[in-house]
Amino acid sequence: MALIQKIRSKGVLILVLMVLAIAGFLAMDIMKSGNRSGSNRVTSNVMGQVDGKTFTYEDFQQIEDVMYTNAKGDVRTQNHIFDEFVDGALVNQEADKLGMGVCKDELLGLEFGPNFSPEVSQNPVMSNTQTGQIDPDKVKQVREAFLQKNQQLETPEFKGYWSEFERRVIKTRLQEKLVALVSKGVYSPTWMVDAAYADLTQPVDILFVKAPFDAVKDDEVKLTDADYQAYLDQHKGKYNQDEETRKMDFVTFTVTPTSEDSNKIDNQIKTLIPDFQKSVKDSAFATLNGGLAPDQWLNSLTQGISEPMKKALFSAPVAVGAVIGPYIDQKSYWLAKIIDKRNGPDSVKARHILLQPKAQTDKIVDLEKMADSFRLALETGKANWDSLNLKYSSDKVAQAAKGELGMVANGAMVPKFNDLIFYKAAPGKYYTVTTQFGVHIVQVTGQSAKREDRLKVAFIRKPIVPGAETLKRVEDQANAFLAANRTLEALDKNAQTAGGQLQTTQPLRAYDYSLGTAGGGAPARDAIKWAYKEGSVGEVAPSVYAFSDQGDSYISRYVVAALKSIQPKGTPTVANIKDDLTPFVKNMKRGEILKNKITGNDLNAIAATYQTKIDTAMQLTFNAIYIPKVGQEPEVIAAAFSTPVNSVTKPIIGQSGVYVVKVISKNPIVNSPVDKNALRQQASAPLKNLIRGKLLADLKKNASITDNRSSFF
Repeated sequence: MALIQKIRSKGVLILVLMVLAIAGFLAMDIMKSGNRSGSNRVTSNVMGQVDGKTFTYEDFQQIEDVMYTNAKGDVRTQNHIFDEFVDGALVNQEADKLGMGVCKDELLGLEFGPNFSPEVSQNPVMSNTQTGQIDPDKVKQVREAFLQKNQQLETPEFKGYWSEFERRVIKTRLQEKLVALVSKGVYSPTWMVDAAYADLTQPVDILFVKAPFDAVKDDEVKLTDADYQAYLDQHKGKYNQDEETRKMDFVTFTVTPTSEDSNKIDNQIKTLIPDFQKSVKDSAFATLNGGLAPDQWLNSLTQGISEPMKKALFSAPVAVGAVIGPYIDQKSYWLAKIIDKRNGPDSVKARHILLQPKAQTDKIVDLEKMADSFRLALETGKANWDSLNLKYSSDKVAQAAKGELGMVANGAMVPKFNDLIFYKAAPGKYYTVTTQFGVHIVQVTGQSAKREDRLKVAFIRKPIVPGAETLKRVEDQANAFLAANRTLEALDKNAQTAGGQLQTTQPLRAYDYSLGTAGGGAPARDAIKWAYKEGSVGEVAPSVYAFSDQGDSYISRYVVAALKSIQPKGTPTVANIKDDLTPFVKNMKRGEILKNKITGNDLNAIAATYQTKIDTAMQLTFNAIYIPKVGQEPEVIAAAFSTPVNSVTKPIIGQSGVYVVKVISKNPIVNSPVDKNALRQQASAPLKNLIRGKLLADLKKNASITDNRSSFF
């Protein structure tokens, strides 16, 4: 018996170790093969390098098998692993230069507390997989297993897993140290603080009139290559690329279910109605037939309920056991069976005392026993609600109101709490309930007179999908178009007449997995790999790509794609991004035309000419970039501050039009109290915030990185 009890007490740990053992077993062969190859690994197996540090395909597979067992083969996961390698190599390299490290005691504190690493909350061995929070019980059990030198932890499988976990903990900690080190070096000198103070305390009031760009007709705008080049020269930073990209044109042939397809699905779901009506286990029946039975009480105001579903369920009274439908919603046919029905108030007044764990060793079961004892004491008059609330409640907002939650609408609280106060609790009595927030002692103190029906429903869903004949017809259409149009020029010319939709992708990197609006996944990867490995500019890919919408098992579109352009690393040529530049260059040209047309400084005359009005902007500060109700116009604000009071600016080409501004006042704030230290911190804060997000990005720019991942997936 003692042995059985001991096994039970370690049940969670044993289960975790079994899962790890299985995951490790899957990785064992790869790990062994990597060891066997040793120094004989060929260069073709190199997935990437960072300043000479090599990352092989075996390394990648080992991490994928050990850490991402459930997401193997997912392109997002694969790219994430590669990025982790690059980031880790850069962080370790910088840390080595600075003599920075993580000692054994520090590592133990990061793994088992008190200074938990963010990585612990992502480790299923020591966290709650549903909430993503660290589970103190799991942490304690794993630590005890290490202290007792549990044999399960000595296996190569677990050691491989734990070694990778510790590597991540160390990398994260070193990165935090680097960010802290660089942040400490950020300092705002006194002159900068004084300038920031002046920017904040010397506002300006203006009148302005805007001549919109569309006041210039298209036929007045003549664009030349010189115009494009001039714009690109002024905005190089916006378009400069750190790596090569390619663009593709593609034609989409959408697969739309026919009326025959729809009728077929309608007949299929109707055949389920008799068995659904007779079913005793409604949830199981719905699930087996492609449906669901959410454990939720629904009414016409429930969030997430669509109008067709609302109309089907609540337009007329329904009885328990009734099957409603089929009705169409979200491109599917639906059946709904009423499992249960309740009638209750539409709102109640309630109060609660919330008990939450105070320490890692506190357990919910102990809090539940405490709550039951408090409830009994309240019922027998041996305890006072206000005293218990003041001493024990963890809900500080409600605590200040003596635990009162006010009048609560049905559905506003978490399900267990909501179910209790609306359908189970009698007013005046005390109850306990456990939710994800902790253990609650609850009392309903009032109910609204208005009552409403709530339904618990099981649903069966049958998507309206194209049939085999429909798919074949559209696929044949796409293949015929491909056969007749083997160049980009022909593709662009004939797309519309063939019934397809021509689109251009965003700039694509070699390892991207999304082909613009066509979609992502395996077909997108195949198209992008073709563009990088085999395609020439102007050439059409030799096969049609079949795409499915996420979550759907059927093909929804066929795509014919061609390589449109190759953009090398660095500043692009006008020819490669002309389409992207056109709207901006056109506005620049319109602005120049308007600027030359506007004469004089009479705002009323300018407003009348362009059928607009004179607006005001008050208390603008120099560090602002937005004008209220107008948008981002930094050039206008800068001009206002450089113009004397009662003077009118020359026309200013802005983001959405040409502006003329009259400065009506400049009002420095006199004797404004200022804390120079606080202002210094405020001036430094934006740069310090940038460091966390941009430190690694800047390290990457200065590193020599070889990226071969597109050769492997």
